[in-house]
Amino acid sequence: MKADLDRLMEARKLDAFVVICGEQYCAERDYMTNGVAITGGYVMKKCGAPPVIFCNPMEIAEAQKSGLECLTYDQLGWSALIEEFEGDRTKATIVLFGRCLEHLGIRSGRV
Repeated sequence: MKADLDRLMEARKLDAFVVICGEQYCAERDYMTNGVAITGGYVMKKCGAPPVIFCNPMEIAEAQKSGLECLTYDQLGWSALIEEFEGDRTKATIVLFGRCLEHLGIRSGRV
């Protein structure tokens, strides 16, 4: 049950966990987002806090139906990262992922 997640995270000494899914159906994402129909994106949960959805701007309206905090990649500077790394999406994604964790207040720890 979702009510048990924080207790289980504490028992495993996890500061946060991340659900990463592609465009196909993902039961874990579905569970954590209260069943909203988004594709891709990240769902991140800090111990003691509700999950947060990070997604493509085209998915934000659907993601907001979850009742969770939702941010788009662009709100975290995705376009600027693509420019900074001269189109290298892998490098930009690594920095974006870090920014998502920083938004949760996670700068180090066990994820």
